[in-house]
Amino acid sequence: MTNDTLKTPNNRHLFWTGITGKERFQAIQEIEVCVGHYGFITEFNQFSDLDMNLCIEVDTDKLDKLFDALQSIIQLDDDKSEVNLDMTTQMVYLHLSFLKGQGNLTIEVPAVPG
Repeated sequence: MTNDTLKTPNNRHLFWTGITGKERFQAIQEIEVCVGHYGFITEFNQFSDLDMNLCIEVDTDKLDKLFDALQSIIQLDDDKSEVNLDMTTQMVYLHLSFLKGQGNLTIEVPAVPG
């Protein structure tokens, strides 16, 4: 994070909520590519195959473009917070739910010879 992201206690973070009917891997890949055009993911927490949280840092002047681009991939709502225009970057917390999840996340661990 940049220094101006944390400079005031009056920081307002943006909270967006998304939902998708796409397969989890496909949706995550598309979101990563989309975010890469406008900012970057600073934190990624996956709770199950039902939902995950992303922390995204984006330049303030690119915020609307990021929202529109994500809206073309997933159904997206924001919290209608006012953007702090005094800051050059914004932190966006995106909570994403997957409709096709089963509730148990299994991650295959590759076999390591030895």
